[in-house]
Amino acid sequence: MSRSSAVVGVSEHNGWAIFVCVSARAGRPVVIDRRRVQLLDSGLPRQPYHHEATELELDKAEALITRVEESAAANALSRLTELQQDIESDHELVAISIREDPVRPLPKTVAEILSHHPSMHAAEGILYRRALRDAGHTIGIEVDSYPRKNGMAHFVGKLETVEESLDDLLKKIGKSLGPPWQKDHKVATSAAMAVLCGHCKLNLAI
Repeated sequence: MSRSSAVVGVSEHNGWAIFVCVSARAGRPVVIDRRRVQLLDSGLPRQPYHHEATELELDKAEALITRVEESAAANALSRLTELQQDIESDHELVAISIREDPVRPLPKTVAEILSHHPSMHAAEGILYRRALRDAGHTIGIEVDSYPRKNGMAHFVGKLETVEESLDDLLKKIGKSLGPPWQKDHKVATSAAMAVLCGHCKLNLAI
C-alpha cells in the first residue's frame, strides 16, 4: 500500500516550536500529528544574545552562542526525525514549512549584533529557523517558507480559497482535535496545507 504525502508546518519560538503534520484523506486535509518540541538542551539560554552573552567577554559570548547553535541544530534534527519515524508506516513526510527570516541581513559579527538590540532579536529567531531548515535538508525533504507578515493572505492564495473559508476549516479541525488549539497550531496547520496542496489535490469544503 502506498503511503500518503504529509507536510509539517512549524510555528517556532526561542527554544521550542509547534509542529503540526497534515496529510489528506479522500482529498480532505487531516491533521495526523501535532506536538510541541524542545529545540534546546536544558541549562542553555533560549536567548543567548540577550542573556548571558551580553554579560560575557566577547570570546565567551561567541562560545556560548556556538553551543546554543549546536544544541538547536541537534535537537531540530532529532525532533524532525522522530516525527518522520512516527508517521512513516502510513505517511511519507515530504516537506516542512517554516516562517521566513527578516529581509534585512544581520551584521556579520557577534560583536556587531550585540551592539544593536533589534539585531539581537532577529539573530535569535534566525538561529532556530536555520536549525529547522538544515534539519529538513538533512533528512531530504522539501523546505518551504511562509511570510513573516500577512501569512493568512499567503495561505489563502496558495489554497485558492477565501479567508472566511479557511477560518471556518481551522475551527472545524480544532473542534475535532480538541485542545490545545491555539494561534500557533492554526498557523502551522495553514502553512502545512499551503504546501501540501502542491503535492496532492485538497478539497477544503467544510
